[in-house]
Amino acid sequence: MNELILSSIKEFVSREVKPLAELIDREDWYPRELVSKMGEQGFLAPLYEGLSLEDMAVIISETAKVSGSLALIQDAQGELVIEPLRVYSDDKKLVEELAKGKLIGEFGLSEPCCGSDVASMATRGERVNGKWIIRGKKMWITQGLYADIFLIAAKTGDNGLKSITLFLVPRSRCIKTNKIEVMGNRGTGTAEVEINDCEAEEVVGEVNGGWKIIKYALLVGRIAISSIALGLAEGAIEELVQWAENRRVFGTRLIEKQGI
Repeated sequence: MNELILSSIKEFVSREVKPLAELIDREDWYPRELVSKMGEQGFLAPLYEGLSLEDMAVIISETAKVSGSLALIQDAQGELVIEPLRVYSDDKKLVEELAKGKLIGEFGLSEPCCGSDVASMATRGERVNGKWIIRGKKMWITQGLYADIFLIAAKTGDNGLKSITLFLVPRSRCIKTNKIEVMGNRGTGTAEVEINDCEAEEVVGEVNGGWKIIKYALLVGRIAISSIALGLAEGAIEELVQWAENRRVFGTRLIEKQGI
């Protein structure tokens, strides 16, 4: 474990995240400025910054100890959007703007029809007059309400997983987002995303080669999600230990005051 990274993220979380954690969840407040600060510090996309998977896991788990919502935002931005673009896209400027938190991205995979059954997705990408036009609906999309750029998986044929392509679609009037109320991790901008005949800005990777990229994003994303779960558990235990210690101190002082 990189001790410098550990101490840096602990200090950042204590100074910047902890004072806002309750506001994020209670008020369903998306912390865009905080996302930018994470980007400036190199915490938003650790792999882009040249850090290791272990470093990434430490950063996310330390964030999740205080704010599961912010950790989930970091996962969606850093591992599900930036990481596949870093590896498979030639648009280095876009990747840098996302990594620094200047732009917000979302990963559009799950759908109302079929959840995680990727092969059954209904969203389509069609070639019209030399342009790719995307039409469909995505569900439970973290940052969907606030995204500037949408990384959308769509069918470009009828051969199951071998006919999936990833597209970059900028926010415009053809994108409609509908807020989804969640029970926990509020403030993440979770939404239903409708793509209504949107023109894609870029094909990420190869046409019909999207499944390979999706698998890579999910592989890294699963490590991130596991780190969030670990951080939430550790944070809960630390709060419980602190509560017990406060009770012990209070009880000791009460006994001393009463002369027992």
